Amino acid sequence: MSVGISLLLHQNFDRAEQLVRALLREGCKVAIHIDGKIAEDEFRDFQQSVLELPNVIFTRRVHCEWGTYSLVKAQLIVAREIIAKFPDVSHVVQLSGSCLPTRPISELVAFLEDNRGTDFIESILAGQSNWIKGGLEAERFTLYFPFSWRRQRKFFDYSVTLQRKLGIKRQMPVGLEAHVGSQWWALSRETLRAILDDPERKKNDKFFAKCWIPDESYFQTLVRKHGKRIESRSLTYSRFDLQGNPMLFYNDHLEYLEHLEGFFVRKVWQGADELYETLLAPDFTVGLRDPEMRMALAAQIERQEGRRNYGRAGLNMQSRAPKTVNNQSDSATKYTVLIGLDRGYPDVADWLTGQTGIQVHNQVFAPGHAGFANLAKFTKGNLTDHAKIRDYAPIDFLKNYLWNNRGSQIVFQFWSLKKAKVFSFIANDPNATVHYVRFAWVLDLLHENITNPSLLRERAQSYVAIDEKRIAMLESGCADLHVYSLNDVLNQPSLVLNKLIECLLPKSTSKPRELPEVCDWKGLENLANLLKNNGMNLDFELAANERPVWHEEGSAPVLIAE
Repeated sequence: MSVGISLLLHQNFDRAEQLVRALLREGCKVAIHIDGKIAEDEFRDFQQSVLELPNVIFTRRVHCEWGTYSLVKAQLIVAREIIAKFPDVSHVVQLSGSCLPTRPISELVAFLEDNRGTDFIESILAGQSNWIKGGLEAERFTLYFPFSWRRQRKFFDYSVTLQRKLGIKRQMPVGLEAHVGSQWWALSRETLRAILDDPERKKNDKFFAKCWIPDESYFQTLVRKHGKRIESRSLTYSRFDLQGNPMLFYNDHLEYLEHLEGFFVRKVWQGADELYETLLAPDFTVGLRDPEMRMALAAQIERQEGRRNYGRAGLNMQSRAPKTVNNQSDSATKYTVLIGLDRGYPDVADWLTGQTGIQVHNQVFAPGHAGFANLAKFTKGNLTDHAKIRDYAPIDFLKNYLWNNRGSQIVFQFWSLKKAKVFSFIANDPNATVHYVRFAWVLDLLHENITNPSLLRERAQSYVAIDEKRIAMLESGCADLHVYSLNDVLNQPSLVLNKLIECLLPKSTSKPRELPEVCDWKGLENLANLLKNNGMNLDFELAANERPVWHEEGSAPVLIAE
């Protein structure tokens, strides 16, 4: 009794040669199919490299294409050849050139000897599980698929849409019930011969020739008709992500592989030298399977898949763009945003840096450029201060800015009145702490020196509307909000700035020895009166709902409460 290996190859022939030699060394009989797309000289070179070895044959070649019946056709050709040429083969194991053994091949031979007449093939009733990760399931069998999904995608999609509209529904051949499963199986000689010699073979092949991905359903369906003892599992471990792409195994998976169920693993990266050297070595030995190691690998894979599918908070990945999924609207770390403080204290960023040791950035969303600390042209992560690049996707820019500065305390100023989406992101971000000065825009209006009363009123009204909208958004959002009045900023700077430093350095007990210079706000009383005379009532509400009035004190006006 011996084990037959049906090997489908289409690339990496140097690695395939290593696998073939290891299989033959353990007494396996190997039948090889080389994809018809491979150039003749490349095929001949590989053939000559192993043809002198005993018990290896090459079969007639078929041009194979993923998702089509051509793969099944190649499997059928190899199956017939291996049964005809090697009468002592009791089981045929279907492998690809990217498979490697996870246990000594002698264990596989002994296992199949103990299970003569048993078919090991994943065979699951179609529509009864979530085996298919995505795409078509029942329609794999009810529609026609004359076009290549990879080469003729538009025709493929149009054909599916048209057939749905026309209500086309093919019926399974009589006596068959659609099953799906892994294409990597180990079938007994008796079952495989029964499938090959089925009196309805032509009818079955004609039906599956127009199915979608039939290599995952042809043998899986027919084994239910011809198999006597079926174990619905594959002896080759493989895993697919949510997009149906196979997982690759690398050198750092080595310690786990011997503990997997089965005897082979697919798909191994061609550059995994340690895996090839270890798993194909003549003296390859293993211990007993440890279920905990198998569970550890499964947990590791799930974490990796979670990162790939859902990412990490605040990390933008090209593989998921432009679609935003799950937590991709969140930021990567805690950060502090100062809104309006620099209107009262123009040098507050440098002052805060000197007082706290925290690098405070200026207006990161300033109109002309991003105001990075120290006027830097680039910051961490190679983010540029170029306004056009930043504004192409401003929220993504902010998330990248936060991601690349994670691990350090992030403080920046924000005043731009045009970045409504960015402000909304900040207001609804639980990682954000916002220090907001109400009516700080009055100082901007003062410095604009507008003399036209109508224009002045129009500008003030637009500022008021923005201010009210922002406060409402912050109060209803998730950000940690601290609000200061313009009165406090101008008249009680130590109160405002001490509170800010306490938020940034909660364990610090030191107080600032000197305060930043306050802006020039001479003429503020005249501005307020002018707006009031033009029908605007500047109602600077304080925390205690006090109503401020304007008084002259020396040469500069001072805002105090009644």
